[in-house]
Amino acid sequence: MEFLRYWWLITVRRNGRELLAIVVLLGVFGGVALFALAGARRNQSSYPRFVRASHASTMAIDPGQYDPAVDRALASRPEVVESATYVAFQTGVMDGDLPDFGQDFETLGTFDGRFFTMDRFAPTQGRLPNVDRADEVAVNEVAAKRYGYHVGQHLDLGTYSAAQVNDEQFFEHPSPPMIRREATIVGIGLFIDEVVQDDTNRMPLLLVTPAFTKEAAPWVSYAWQGLRLRNGDADVAAVKAWYVSQLPANSAQFFRVTSVDTFHALQAVRPVSLALALFGGIAFVATLILVSQAVNRRLRRGRADQFALFSMGASPRTLAAASFGGPVLAIVVGALLAVALAYLASPLMPIGVVRRVEVARGLDADWTMLGLGAVAFIVALTIVAAVTSVRMLPHRRETQRGSANRSRVVDAASRAGFSPSAVTGLRRAFEPGDGTTAVPVRSVMLASIIAIMTIVAALTFGASFRGLLRTPSLYGWKWDATIVDSSGYGQLDVEATRQLLANRPEIQGWSGAYFGADSIEHTNVALLGMEPGSAVFPPLVEGRMIASADEVLLGSATASALGKHVGDTVQMGTGAEATTLRVVGIATFPTIGIVHGAHTSLGVGALVTPDLVPGFDRQKSGQGQPGSDAGTFGPPVLFVRFTP
Repeated sequence: MEFLRYWWLITVRRNGRELLAIVVLLGVFGGVALFALAGARRNQSSYPRFVRASHASTMAIDPGQYDPAVDRALASRPEVVESATYVAFQTGVMDGDLPDFGQDFETLGTFDGRFFTMDRFAPTQGRLPNVDRADEVAVNEVAAKRYGYHVGQHLDLGTYSAAQVNDEQFFEHPSPPMIRREATIVGIGLFIDEVVQDDTNRMPLLLVTPAFTKEAAPWVSYAWQGLRLRNGDADVAAVKAWYVSQLPANSAQFFRVTSVDTFHALQAVRPVSLALALFGGIAFVATLILVSQAVNRRLRRGRADQFALFSMGASPRTLAAASFGGPVLAIVVGALLAVALAYLASPLMPIGVVRRVEVARGLDADWTMLGLGAVAFIVALTIVAAVTSVRMLPHRRETQRGSANRSRVVDAASRAGFSPSAVTGLRRAFEPGDGTTAVPVRSVMLASIIAIMTIVAALTFGASFRGLLRTPSLYGWKWDATIVDSSGYGQLDVEATRQLLANRPEIQGWSGAYFGADSIEHTNVALLGMEPGSAVFPPLVEGRMIASADEVLLGSATASALGKHVGDTVQMGTGAEATTLRVVGIATFPTIGIVHGAHTSLGVGALVTPDLVPGFDRQKSGQGQPGSDAGTFGPPVLFVRFTP
């Protein structure tokens, strides 16, 4: 035992630089791998953590015009544990005595704290306004970018009534505002549904305080009520069914479910998280290979000393322990260094759009990933060291000169009559050698293979991504132009539209669509309502376009979530109003819909006939199709395809 300790100390002293190289190699490259893997987990979890920190509502309901009685009725439901509502105003910036129509934004306020206590606004600059001060406001990043707003800027705000704004003379000869107030921008940031933003939600918004809202209460317009439900998403269907039962027939129904927004956000963030995870995995494997090379080289270089000790009577077990100890110590220290470096670099995560709203910035110890990664490094590399140590043990029948591992490839080439130069080249490439001539042949070849595979994978991914960006039909847009009326809440004049678009040589076809949402298999799903004969419709992945009112197209992600395929049936609606529909196709939906409400997006949504969209009235609305005579006013959106 004394001999073993003495020899181990000599080995560490003589080979300190090589052992230090193992520590540094494992620490640096392993740290990068663990940093990327832990960062991928942090990146993907960032938005859900932000939602929890924002005290997010489970769902939101648009009751139309603000009505305190409706607000109280919804808040008193047994499923509801907390309620908060935002209301909108016709408030804008004044330019002298006139409104500045060049600065167009939507003004949101609250009586009970929505965006302040529930669905909290997230400042990325400055802070939230003081709820007790009517002269403090916040704007979202879209408004700040579009109009050049900054923290500390003063705005002269005028609030108008709906009657004033709807007056035909308002834009030419506006009357004085109902109230006028100087306000200071104290914060710029994001509303909860804007963090991972799509075009549907991209609009300038201004947030005023409860104090301002009380002053402007007589001129409130529409409202959206947020609800936190006792059993989360499990209560959404019940609340929705009760609310719909209280509405007059053919009333519009607009809902928003936070878990759906979270799904969209995770879907948008996933490519970055996946890229980090792939990079971390590649770095992890590369680290194992590189450190294995260093360990193998260290053990092979000591084989000459092992022969000398073996000749002096040292046992194979003693020799294995003497050669094995130094590399294992270096592996353990290197793994700990990797964990430390990954932890110190953690403030660089997350990356991308979610970084702006990260709720726990700074050092972050993901002990699950760091601990498992360190253990994996130690176990895998210790096994490598142990196997190499055993393989390098000298035997009685060996001589030092003849102990080198011979390659079967070299032997085969020699027997086949290859030239001496060819055999020598193959020997240098495939035989690892011993002692000072030892080279890590297998690990070098494996590292080369992985490097080539990584380059090919990166080039393939890049080409596929460019192809996706250049092919709009792959993300739901199989037309050239989209015309949306009043942020999705309006109705386009079908006759006027037909006069503009019909019989024009540059237009190949166009179709109208209605926005809405309904329960499909007890899940709130955003809807597009389109006629079966529509000339332009979302691109199909499988199946065909609907041909009758008892058929439905499902988005690919929606179909997967519901466990449905082409040929299956689904129940749409609740209670006695439920309708059985047959799935005839899977489609890739565009990201489009009403502002603030549920809307279709990549793979999410359903397409049905217009009369199945809640709120659609066939007697009063046109179909938005060429040749339709079913009324004057029609859909809120048109999809237009140009002639090639």
